[in-house]
Amino acid sequence: MNPELAAPKRFGRFIERNDDRDFPYYDGEPIMVGTWKWLLIIVACILGFLALISIPRSDELTALIPRILFPAIPLTLFVVFTGKYWSAIFHRLSGRD
Repeated sequence: MNPELAAPKRFGRFIERNDDRDFPYYDGEPIMVGTWKWLLIIVACILGFLALISIPRSDELTALIPRILFPAIPLTLFVVFTGKYWSAIFHRLSGRD
């Protein structure tokens, strides 16, 4: 069987790279993340943003709290949903990146 016919049609080379590093959670690679989980991760992103803009900051030390919560809330939920595969969103940068 022709490998080009077996491979699913994706977005094209202007958007995707040939080494599949663009979409680490696409088509079950490395694991499948369900739609409801992605929706909860998006809600967690919104909650992180709300923490960033709504927690009052009186000095530089208390300003660290919303700055830490902004990425921590969605990343925590992402780690819970993806388990040991959470690090697939981080890869070594190259010149192409």
